[in-house]
Amino acid sequence: MKPGVKINQRYELQCRAGKGGMGVVWKAWDLTLARPVAVKVYAPTDDYQPADILARFRLEAQSTAHLSHAGLPAIYDVGEDGRSGNYFLVMEFVEGLTLREYLKKNWPFDVSVAVAIAGQFASALAMAHDVPVVHRDLKPENIMLSNDGFLKVMDFGIASVLRPDVPRPESTREEWGTAGYKAPEHIERGAKEPSSDVYAMGCILYEMLAGRGVFSEQPVTETTAEEGKETLYLLQQRHMKERPRPVRELRPAVPQWLDDLTLRLLEKDPGDRPATAREVFGLLAPHLPAPGDRLTGAPPPDCRWPFVHPGAPPVPKQTPDTSWVRPAPSVERGLNARSRADFRKAAEHARSVAAAGRTQEAERVLAEAVAEAGRRFGPVDRSLVVDLRIEHAEMLVGMGRTAEGTAAYRQLLDELTRTSRRGDQLVRKVADRWNELRNS
Repeated sequence: MKPGVKINQRYELQCRAGKGGMGVVWKAWDLTLARPVAVKVYAPTDDYQPADILARFRLEAQSTAHLSHAGLPAIYDVGEDGRSGNYFLVMEFVEGLTLREYLKKNWPFDVSVAVAIAGQFASALAMAHDVPVVHRDLKPENIMLSNDGFLKVMDFGIASVLRPDVPRPESTREEWGTAGYKAPEHIERGAKEPSSDVYAMGCILYEMLAGRGVFSEQPVTETTAEEGKETLYLLQQRHMKERPRPVRELRPAVPQWLDDLTLRLLEKDPGDRPATAREVFGLLAPHLPAPGDRLTGAPPPDCRWPFVHPGAPPVPKQTPDTSWVRPAPSVERGLNARSRADFRKAAEHARSVAAAGRTQEAERVLAEAVAEAGRRFGPVDRSLVVDLRIEHAEMLVGMGRTAEGTAAYRQLLDELTRTSRRGDQLVRKVADRWNELRNS
């Protein structure tokens, strides 16, 4: 697979976003609905043959498609690509950081941030445990923090559905899970129960609070090197036999209740831990951020936002990454336009796209036409460019982006004023609209 390949003639791959389970995850563009998506492509390898892939692919799709929770990615589509023969799973695209990236970049952060992340994590996983679905590979790499502060639990590719009517395909060539996050019973006998996920939650919470793994001396801010088999074996032995050092010995600012809860999640005997993520959430709930709390001490994305401002609109994007997004055909035509008629056609196309309800796409089309027409004919060309700039500013206002629309009018007014005579009707028209917007 490579960028530009179209999966099922609908999803155009843009760039690799990661790896999970037995597939490679790509950022892609849905050509039908004109939106970004994540596409996991499953392909046979030396370790996994088509039968393994198909069974695991079906399990991931079935185990997550019916789970409806803000902390779990939505499943949009599944199928087999007719050209390559690879299976694919199309999911909601989450723009943000993995928890691993967040830890490396931002630790230490306020303890309340770790509590909020754990609360969202437990809430999402509780939905899965109610099915019951056990994730079996929880780790910071499989947790996404979206730019608006919501957490997503990713990669159910090796999950187990604990229902008698659901088959449980297994591969004998690889031991599931990740060293450093496996519960003792998982290491010893391959057990797959919700309490094993609870242990992994304890490992992740310990890392967020202490700034290092449960039995690791390496800070979370450093890049984790590839571990040898002997080191991994010793690490697993410590998880099976040693009691972790209390978090407060490493970070005294951690409150006693949180230290006690973290150690309880890491108990060796599953019966001594909370049975499910729902029980963990109940223990965290009294300590979660509440509406009206002041948010300080955390770099973005701030996972306390959904608790402090429930029901509020998402945090506005500052500098959205659109470099990988496939341009609409009209944008491509605008870039290659030679005449004013070409740019008018691009604007007409933008209006039709907006009328169909695809306002984000329409705004991109018109913005591109404005920029290119300004370069070709000048920023205050009155036979074309000024009209395009006014239309674009009005589109921004209509989308609720009034501040951007007002700024666009102000820039146009400044440029027109420098090049026009006193009393120019067009300048007066633009000035009146700018004053109207800034005073509204």
